[in-house]
Amino acid sequence: LYFESTRLSQQTRFSWVTAAGSSTVGFHLLVEAVDGARTQINDQMISLSEGEAGEPQRTTYSAAVDGDIFYLQEVLADGMMVTSGPFSLGFFYGENPLPEESGETTIFLPFISSAN
Repeated sequence: LYFESTRLSQQTRFSWVTAAGSSTVGFHLLVEAVDGARTQINDQMISLSEGEAGEPQRTTYSAAVDGDIFYLQEVLADGMMVTSGPFSLGFFYGENPLPEESGETTIFLPFISSAN
């Protein structure tokens, strides 16, 4: 549903939202080299965030990685992998159905107007 990558100092932060089904067991992130070869970024499979199957779920991962083009691989229970991308560094793709987790509370106040 949504993917973004942001470089913060020496780290690249990846954030994605999926409506993963019950057959999803985790994810891999890949970076594309200049020659087009893809290398897996994560050492171990990135676990699916806790939540209800089919409901939007945010997953984040940070790594020190060189490169500007990334792919997300969804790992299914039967061993199949579904690859999405390419995604360019610094851009977001799709619509984020979940608000960012900033730790801040948003309060909506009513608009009040007085007629003179």
